[in-house]
Amino acid sequence: MLMGQLAFARPHLGMGYVLVVQGKAAGKKTLDEIRAANIKVGVMMSTPIDDYLFTNKISRELFLDNRRLMRAMANDEIDAGLVWGPAIAVARREFPNAKFQMVPGYVPEPGQRFNLNFVVRKQDKSMMEFINKGIEELLANGRIKQIVESYNVPFYPPFS
Repeated sequence: MLMGQLAFARPHLGMGYVLVVQGKAAGKKTLDEIRAANIKVGVMMSTPIDDYLFTNKISRELFLDNRRLMRAMANDEIDAGLVWGPAIAVARREFPNAKFQMVPGYVPEPGQRFNLNFVVRKQDKSMMEFINKGIEELLANGRIKQIVESYNVPFYPPFS
């Protein structure tokens, strides 16, 4: 689509897979701790995080989507999961009494996180400048963080 005619604005947000725990996994902070406790990790099948768990020989339980994975957690069928960050906000609305929580301070590891950028036509230099300046200001004053967290989605500044 418009090959060679588009350019990325500076990243405005980091997004990634986050570790959610409860039950036997409560208090665990890392995948290594979960592996050592021999706890299966719920994961969406055929995703980069599924490949990561498979490659690193971390026991996993496969789900078709994050919603089913979070339902299994809400029903106490699994005790750990790796989900796309915004899935937690959706799950909190759907399962308000569930016990799961994102591991406090968890930061997705390289290969499990990505930056979000706007795309602009290369010829629209003034538009690119406007967007980049706005992103810089909104990151500096914390407004992007405030908006993202208002939806109960974990905020990560753009990853370098």
